[in-house]
Amino acid sequence: MASPATTDYYAILGVPQTADDSLIRSRYKTLAKIRHPDKNLDNPQATADFQLLLQAYSVLSNPIDRHNYDTQDYPRIRRQTTRSQSTTSPSKATTSDTDGDPNPTLTELTARFDTLNATLFTLRTRHANIAQLLADTTAAIPALTITLADLNAQLAAQTQESQEQRHQQEEQETRHPERCVEVPDVDDPWMQAALCEMALEATAIQAAGYKALVDEAWEEIVRVEAEWRAVGGLMMDEWAGDLLRGEESGQ
Repeated sequence: MASPATTDYYAILGVPQTADDSLIRSRYKTLAKIRHPDKNLDNPQATADFQLLLQAYSVLSNPIDRHNYDTQDYPRIRRQTTRSQSTTSPSKATTSDTDGDPNPTLTELTARFDTLNATLFTLRTRHANIAQLLADTTAAIPALTITLADLNAQLAAQTQESQEQRHQQEEQETRHPERCVEVPDVDDPWMQAALCEMALEATAIQAAGYKALVDEAWEEIVRVEAEWRAVGGLMMDEWAGDLLRGEESGQ
């Protein structure tokens, strides 16, 4: 039977208990590069800290080990951490609180310090990426606005042209009903007039269909423009939130 764990592995990796596998793996890779003993030759605890990081990742990346840790060890560790934080004097700490670890507070503080450094680096990288994305989006908005204006003008011109053609055709058919195409093999004048009227109605229906298509296209353009502006606003909010969290972590 494996001995119970005495360390907050989530604190070692700097992730919440609800973190998924991808976040745990990403955090481990980041911390492994920072805390590798070869990059911390002046730190005598570098090897021990790195082994602790490996142990934390080994447990949390294994579904079975993580389940056992979450249900058995982690609740006890959290209770001990809470009691340790509420203690005002080091002399009041009991043997059960340390649970065999000669200096758990120093170990956790070291892990948290490394985690904050990695988090700060990640936030700065995200800040630079978001700032660049925001600049690219801001630069693209004027061109998109121009494109939308041109398309709007073209649609308006097409709509106006369709309306003018419809009015002209209606006026011509009204003034010169003899211009209706005569249907062969129909001798009845009344039938010829009825067929002419049906043809005029079909033309009007076709023109109305064109206008509906134009209106639908314009609504789509307005929707796309709104989404563009919403994306820009969300990126600004995310950038500001990341920057604020980075400043809080730095403090």
